Amino acid sequence: MEQQRKIHPLKQYGNIIAVGFYFFTMFLGGGILALIVMGIYCGVNPSVPTDEVMNILKAQKGDYSELAIHAAAMINSIGNFLTYLILFIVILICMYSFFKEDALKLKQNYKKNLMLIPLFAAIFYGLSILVSVVIGFLVKDVSINQNDIETMILKGSPTLTFIAVVLLAPIVEEVIYRKAIFNLCEKKPIWISYLVSGICFMLPHMISSIGEFNFGNWLLMCIPYLCSGLMLCGIYHYTGKNVYASWFAHFVNNLVAFILIIAG
Repeated sequence: MEQQRKIHPLKQYGNIIAVGFYFFTMFLGGGILALIVMGIYCGVNPSVPTDEVMNILKAQKGDYSELAIHAAAMINSIGNFLTYLILFIVILICMYSFFKEDALKLKQNYKKNLMLIPLFAAIFYGLSILVSVVIGFLVKDVSINQNDIETMILKGSPTLTFIAVVLLAPIVEEVIYRKAIFNLCEKKPIWISYLVSGICFMLPHMISSIGEFNFGNWLLMCIPYLCSGLMLCGIYHYTGKNVYASWFAHFVNNLVAFILIIAG
């Protein structure tokens, strides 16, 4: 009788470890890391008004000095970069086999993917803009997440923000929200995977804004993120569950947004 092949623990439990570590980092670990970065940054730069910087990082409104605004933006840039770098390393270790499998699938169907993936990316970007414009007519506010990214680019470190937001964030988020969540929900109807993935994608982007606006406006502001998450699910699903396809669409979207912010 042929012995059953043993599955490496990281292959078997990599999804759970990666998802758990990701959400721990997003909701707790990232904040702890930001405090450490702030302590080091303000220690190296004693002229920085620490109290003002702390209030800015807590998203408290006020009339702050340019020095404090710049320092807070730099701390956010460094903290965000380190957060996504750590996440990328942990997720790469936990889910290396999935990266490898999808790369092989990409290579095997490279002619089809060479046409489909850029097409999906263009459609995704166009529809994302359309949804944002429609919601923009209803709600003029900008989420704290979006505002923080713009501040990091314009007043913090555009280089570190580019690496974090354009290069690392798309691959980290696609592996978690698409690859890991779809794998964890594989025994459920496919719509469950879409729903869980879309909501999980939306919440970390919008959770920091929940107390800033009335609940109706907050829900409206959630729609572009939810729609983006669902569209990325569609790209992932209809390209044979290949994470590189949804990553490319996500990457293009963030790259164009970064360029537009830099260009003013």
